[in-house]
Amino acid sequence: MSDTLPSNPDRALAARWIVTMQDEAAEPVLTDHAVLLEKDRIVAVAPQASLAENWPEVPCVQLGEQALLPGLVNGHGHAAMTLMRGFADDLPLESWLQERIWPLEARWVDARFVAEGSELAIAEMIAGGITTYSDMYFFPEAGAAAARRCGIRAQLLAPLIKFPTAWADSVESGLHKASELVDEFRADP
Repeated sequence: MSDTLPSNPDRALAARWIVTMQDEAAEPVLTDHAVLLEKDRIVAVAPQASLAENWPEVPCVQLGEQALLPGLVNGHGHAAMTLMRGFADDLPLESWLQERIWPLEARWVDARFVAEGSELAIAEMIAGGITTYSDMYFFPEAGAAAARRCGIRAQLLAPLIKFPTAWADSVESGLHKASELVDEFRADP
């Protein structure tokens, strides 16, 4: 804990273990500590015993024999494809893509498919401790809307493929749509 106390923490989360994920920390796993929050920002990590002394008015959620750690990040995904889980998964990659997945995508993938598949994937990610994910799939605007509705952070990428898809009929069209999405979501948290 630093020498200066946070001014306005509004809640705390206390757990048996707090995993800091800091390589340089003397103790990367703290016991009987609490994370102090102000709105959605961590403002301090302190021993639970010091809560009553320094922040008697701050409500503290006791997580008991739990470990509290930073949210996990899924660095690569195609979230909407959760709706295709198990489909022809016994095939080699090229056959799976060319004979099964690409024809299926051509027939079924649209903005609604991406929104619903993304929401299912997001629910599964949140249940697994993922708080941020990177996704690259068709109709990224639908994926962005799903992430916003579900309250998860996402990095969304636009697919650029040398053949027509349901989202873009050419690389040039995809670049144009991607540019519009960048402009639309530039300031979106």
